[in-house]
Amino acid sequence: MLTLAATAEQRSEHFLANAVLEKASEYGTKLGDLDEFHVEPGYGVVAEVKKHRILVGNLSLIKEYGLVAESELTDYLYSESKLGRTVMVVAEDSEIAGVVSVADTLRERVRESIAEMKQLGVSNVVMLTGDSLPVARQIANQSGIDDVYANLLPADKVKHVREYRKQGHRVIVVGDGINDAPALASANVGIAMGIAGTDVTMETAGIVLMTDDLSKVAKTMRLSQKALSLIKQKVVFALSVNILGLLLSTQGFISPVLASIIHESNALIVVFNSLRLARRKW
Repeated sequence: MLTLAATAEQRSEHFLANAVLEKASEYGTKLGDLDEFHVEPGYGVVAEVKKHRILVGNLSLIKEYGLVAESELTDYLYSESKLGRTVMVVAEDSEIAGVVSVADTLRERVRESIAEMKQLGVSNVVMLTGDSLPVARQIANQSGIDDVYANLLPADKVKHVREYRKQGHRVIVVGDGINDAPALASANVGIAMGIAGTDVTMETAGIVLMTDDLSKVAKTMRLSQKALSLIKQKVVFALSVNILGLLLSTQGFISPVLASIIHESNALIVVFNSLRLARRKW
């Protein structure tokens, strides 16, 4: 069963696929060569190996391909979900081969990172996930997330982002999976987590963090706020000096040479003021 799952998932960029492949590697599993492969967003993957079709995904994917889940299987899936686990059904042709359960683990300092974002002005932290509601709630409770929307397809995530924007909120979306790309594109600011992120996610996002450390999101926010503050300072300072220079020069108080020196000094002060960002530890 694990061989089937890993064979089908070997071309997938989803983090659940990585977990399956890592476990298969521990057993030294030999993977088959894929003849066909495609992703069903929000459902799972479909692969073909030597004219055998392999399905790995949720119950909706299995039902879509005409397979019937026995009550014993659905009961097991429900019990695993209540324990906060994500469950993938594995099927070959018309037979269900088994189930892979994956338990989410929090990244380091997630709770502290979310608290830091709120200190910087974030009013509400929302989880948009394709996982089941019990899994999502368990992670949300551990990390301090305010609201949870589960069992979402990529299009559903976009709807939630657009709804928040319609309400007048400025929305930052942070994601790393292929299903997050549409939501990243719909947000005011899309931030992709670079190491764990897929190619399409990084291409879609406005900002790419070359780390999977969530605390860097708060760091990016602090840096952005400081950069915006410095831009405003520089504009006000430059305009003030130029206006003052024009007034003094028209009254004959300064010579053209002195005016030129003041103008160039103004530009240098603006540059050195910007360099303060490089010296500061974020």
